[in-house]
Amino acid sequence: MTTEFGARISRRTLLRAAAGTGLALSAGGFGALDGQPAFAATLGPPNPVLANDVRQEFLTAWTSYRRLTWGRDELHPVSGTGSEFFIPGTPLGLTIVESLDTLYLMELDGELAHAIDWVHTDLNFNRNASVGVFETIIRMVGGLLSGYHATGDAGLLAKAKDLGDRLLPAFTKSPTGAPYRYVNLQSGAVSGNLTPLAEVGSNITELGWLSQLTGDPKYLNAAKKALRAVYDRRSPLNLLGTTINVDTGAWTDTTARVDPPVDSFYEYLWDAYQFLGDTEIRGWYQTLTTAILQRLGETYNGRLWFKSVNMNTGALVGRSQSELTAFYAGLLAQGGNVAEGESYHNSWAAALAGFRLPPEGINYTNFAALSSGYELRPEYVDSALNLWLITGKEVYRDRGLWLWNAQKSYCKVTNGYSTVSNMNATPTSKGDLTPGYWYSENMKYFWLLWSGSPRFNYTTNYLTTEGNVFRGINRVAPPAVSGTYNLINRATAGAMDVSGSSLSDGGPVIGWVAHGGLNQQWILTTTGGNTLLTDRRSGKVLQVSGSSTADGAALVQWAHNGSSTQQWTLQSTGDGYYRLVNRSSGKVAQLASTANGAAVVQQPTGTSTSQQWQLVKS
Repeated sequence: MTTEFGARISRRTLLRAAAGTGLALSAGGFGALDGQPAFAATLGPPNPVLANDVRQEFLTAWTSYRRLTWGRDELHPVSGTGSEFFIPGTPLGLTIVESLDTLYLMELDGELAHAIDWVHTDLNFNRNASVGVFETIIRMVGGLLSGYHATGDAGLLAKAKDLGDRLLPAFTKSPTGAPYRYVNLQSGAVSGNLTPLAEVGSNITELGWLSQLTGDPKYLNAAKKALRAVYDRRSPLNLLGTTINVDTGAWTDTTARVDPPVDSFYEYLWDAYQFLGDTEIRGWYQTLTTAILQRLGETYNGRLWFKSVNMNTGALVGRSQSELTAFYAGLLAQGGNVAEGESYHNSWAAALAGFRLPPEGINYTNFAALSSGYELRPEYVDSALNLWLITGKEVYRDRGLWLWNAQKSYCKVTNGYSTVSNMNATPTSKGDLTPGYWYSENMKYFWLLWSGSPRFNYTTNYLTTEGNVFRGINRVAPPAVSGTYNLINRATAGAMDVSGSSLSDGGPVIGWVAHGGLNQQWILTTTGGNTLLTDRRSGKVLQVSGSSTADGAALVQWAHNGSSTQQWTLQSTGDGYYRLVNRSSGKVAQLASTANGAAVVQQPTGTSTSQQWQLVKS
């Protein structure tokens, strides 16, 4: 059984226009509201080839996750195992929750329905275990809320509220209002009183929207109190430190930085205004950003970077930069400092030119990498997407394409994509993890860059620090024909099947008695009238063997490659069945005989019922 949400479907702010706020910007500074969009960039056309490539690569990883470790938090694609992120031994389906709105945007409605079913039946937060408050809010609460935004499914909102209630003691039990780091989901017991700023303040949009959706202000009030607790403890230089004692309010690390573990604190100050309209917090953002640009920003070797300094004296602490801080280029532009945002992204582009992949950190004085690993980080493409939407400049899509190609070249494994432990090795040494955020962030950003998705409002939208879409979803039907189906042959009532549940290129496609296995389920995606059929077990695509145009050529599965022999037109017979016409050969998918196990081949279009297939939702 699958959730029938289709009838209802007829990590950063994305601003092509400062829509919803009408923010007018003066050069290099902050402007006033005038009700008119500040940005009106003309965006380049979609690139369907790249968009389909992104979706099929996503499906390669998604079908591996379904096959190998469904319900667990994260996939280990090299070993084919899974692991838990929040609670050892207790899965919370992190990858499922992080994928909800990405599945919707990619028009993978059948997969989304199955994911929602899992949330309804298997996701349980009544656990006698402590979880990290920060990660649970941005990833789980945020993922559930963006799924609700995409589908209107009330069960997702109910789960988000349940989780929000269990996390709230981390805020309400704090003497200062800044949250403790950990909370027990069952008892509400709190722990961890030394909290970095990102963990203090990256929650107001998730909790604020939860207040709006439920009508209960307690979530928003707690989040704003946490932000105020930090802002009120800024130094005379209007700088903030890194870590605060939430019991006493004392700074335990007085380093002012934009790097983690501070980074998204500043993002959420702007987001509180952009998404929730809080003008007081916008003032806090402006005050702190002015100080950052003045005291942390520096031009080093002709490039804009952000050093670390003492919050009280401004004295230099260090000149390293984390890859995660690349997001700040987009945030600067969103907040009105477009020139500085572009300059900072240029700095990262120059630094990354010497590497296969973005290193976890660099010394920006000499571009030396501080590690040889790559954790499938999305921040560089995140800010590229933001800057493209704001400026319309194709250079930012080009930079996104650089990372896309690098990810495919150096992170791809049989079961999807993996972190890299050593990018300098040939081939690169893999770390054996597909982080949940890869599904929510990397693949969503790439998809939005090139798809021109009709399900996304490119003018008025908001994405969280985890890439969860809270504003800008258009609930529209997918192109016909799309969804996850069994293909049932009219002549035999058997199903189109990958023989032996093969995972290999060239696995034969046959007719077999219907049994509901994943190797009989096909994910149909359609672009421009051309449909790809992806096997739900293997993640490979239906094609004619060897791209043959000959009558009787067998159909097989193969890794997607964008060729026309993998593209099909579904022609309705008018009575509930379809013919599958190959784009390359013009011939039709047909059973070679009525025997169980008969090959599916291509033949010229005729009247035989063995050429007719019914689509039955899986």
